Amino acid sequence: MYDSGKTLVLNSKQSLDNDNTGVAQKYIEELLILYPNYSISHFLKGRLCYKLGQTSAAIESLNKAISLDPESTEAHAYLGYSYVASGAFNDAFNALGKSLELNSQNVTARCTLAFVSNIIKKEDEAKEHLKKALLIDPTETMNWFHQFFNIIVLPTSQVNSQTKLQIKRGIEELQKLADAIKKQNQRT
Repeated sequence: MYDSGKTLVLNSKQSLDNDNTGVAQKYIEELLILYPNYSISHFLKGRLCYKLGQTSAAIESLNKAISLDPESTEAHAYLGYSYVASGAFNDAFNALGKSLELNSQNVTARCTLAFVSNIIKKEDEAKEHLKKALLIDPTETMNWFHQFFNIIVLPTSQVNSQTKLQIKRGIEELQKLADAIKKQNQRT
């Protein structure tokens, strides 16, 4: 990738981080024209679609990014987040698990996997992921609960009411579990 491509990637990421999706979309469209066979182009498109609440398009773009770079931790994580937003919890479990295989220190992915594990009735795995997240970064782990809807279920208009209720209950259960783990850690 030439310097102009690297600049487009950087500008795309900054625009997405600043919620400037209109500007990000222009950069990403240019990236896709210039670098259609680069994983980062499709990852950024997937991330944009996710931010816009277009979970089906996000999943499609993120799968394309992964097909071009199976080791992309971020693509697997965002694929997991997109599956959560669409209510496909088993698919989210698999995508987030792969992300953590590639980078076990990603607290957001780990907390989201704990949440998904709890939803699909893998409570022991949920506890383990939550314990590991608390060991990696207790503050970031607890912040995750406060930011979950904004980060993971961002396009709430795209999430049906049954899935929203399931997510809300799952977060409440996981919050109780995290509080119990923190108390247990403080005693030891």
